[in-house]
Amino acid sequence: MTFADVGEWCRLLLVDPLPQEVEMLMAMDDTYLKAVREDQAAAQQRAIEEARNRK
Repeated sequence: MTFADVGEWCRLLLVDPLPQEVEMLMAMDDTYLKAVREDQAAAQQRAIEEARNRK
């Protein structure tokens, strides 16, 4: 999520969030994306290990 995304969302919903709220949204998005990347890496590692075990 970018600040531009947040800005568009604000304009669409006619809201004016506090700076702290925007910071919180950005932090939540960063945390979510980090968790997704970790999950994808773990799934990739499991697939590699399963392929090795089949040999």
